Amino acid sequence: MTETTHVDHVLIHVRDAFATDARVGELGLDVTHEHDEVVVRGAISNAVRKEALVPVAREVLDQYGCALGVRDETEIPAAGAPDREPEQL
Repeated sequence: MTETTHVDHVLIHVRDAFATDARVGELGLDVTHEHDEVVVRGAISNAVRKEALVPVAREVLDQYGCALGVRDETEIPAAGAPDREPEQL
């Protein structure tokens, strides 16, 4: 297995961990390999989950003996006002 194939395989497991680990529980995060880092991008629902991203990713990387760093570039979307009036029942 080439190093690129190995890293791609590990990134799949990082994405799976983000979806299935209760500390994060987020689908659809973008997980890529740039230089010597795993970069995580996308919207995440709250600060507690955001804080868990790097430790969860690190655990997966350690399981596969992958010495890459982890960079979190996720954002918590601002909870804005509703874009319409509430429906009257």
